[in-house]
Amino acid sequence: MAESKETLPVTQKTQSVLRLSEREAGRLRHKEVRLVHLVLAMIRQGSCYACQLFRTWHVDLDKMVADLEELAGPRDQERIQEEIPFSSEVARFLIEVNDIRVKFANDWVGTDHFMLLLTANGEHEVSQVLSRHGIMECSVLRIIREQVPEPILASLPEADLVQALSRRGLLDVAESVINRDIHQPDEVMSVREACLRAGLDEAAFLEIMTGELGFPILRPTDTIDEQLISGFPGPYAQRHRIFPLRREEGRLLLVCDDPLRDDLRSIEEELSATIAWVAASKDYIDEILGRFYEI
Repeated sequence: MAESKETLPVTQKTQSVLRLSEREAGRLRHKEVRLVHLVLAMIRQGSCYACQLFRTWHVDLDKMVADLEELAGPRDQERIQEEIPFSSEVARFLIEVNDIRVKFANDWVGTDHFMLLLTANGEHEVSQVLSRHGIMECSVLRIIREQVPEPILASLPEADLVQALSRRGLLDVAESVINRDIHQPDEVMSVREACLRAGLDEAAFLEIMTGELGFPILRPTDTIDEQLISGFPGPYAQRHRIFPLRREEGRLLLVCDDPLRDDLRSIEEELSATIAWVAASKDYIDEILGRFYEI
C-alpha cells in the first residue's frame, strides 16, 4: 500500500520536518510542497539527523538556503490555502523512502533516509544543489556508517567497499555499487558487475578486494588441492561459479570472482562449513572449472 505523510512510520523529528515543509511552502507562497521545501524544512528544524550532517560537513547553511529558495522559484500571486498539499513528486518520494526503510528492516523513517534518497538522483535539481555544497550520496553513506551506532546501511556488506572507492576518488563506481540494490531491486547485479559497469577494470577491482578489504587473492602460481577439487560436486561448483582451493586451519578456502556476492552466506549454510573466501578473476575461475568439471 502506498504511504502518505499520515501513515508513514516516521521519527518525531521527521514528522516535525514534514510539518515544517508545509510552512516553508507557505512562507514562499507556493501552492504545494516540493522536495526543495523538504530540504529547507530539515535546515529549519535544526536538530534532525540531516541537519547534524550539514554541520559535520561545515555547510554554509545561509548560502544553501539562498540557493534552495532560488531553485524554489517565484512566489505565487494567488491566495495560498491554509493546508498546503504535497506534490505528486513528494508523494512518490515518501513511497520510495519507505521502501528503503523496509529494505533495511528499520522501524522508522528518519531524515537520514531522506538524505540518502535526495542525493541518489544526481540529475534532480535538488540533488545538484546539495552536490554543489559538497553533499553527495557517497558522503551520506560514509557519514551514516561512521557516526551512527546502528546505521540504516550497517547490514550492507559492500559499505566498506563504498568507503574504499570514495577514498580513491572513484565516486561514480561507489554510486554504482550503492544504486545496484536500491534503485534496481528486481535486477540481480553483483557488486563486481556494478563496479565493472561503472568503468572499473577487473584487475583494479581485485586489487581493492585484497588491498583495501583484506580478501586474499588467488594467483595462477598458487597450488590447488586437486584431490579436494575433484571431490567437490561439479554441478554445484558450476552453478555458483566457485571451486575449493584447499583446507587451512579448519576452514575451507573457496574461490569466487566477488567475495561480496549476495549468495555467499547461503552457500556457507548449504555446505555446513567454515568458509574463507578467496578472490580470483572470472577468466581464471572459468579456466579451472573447465579443467576439472568439463564445462
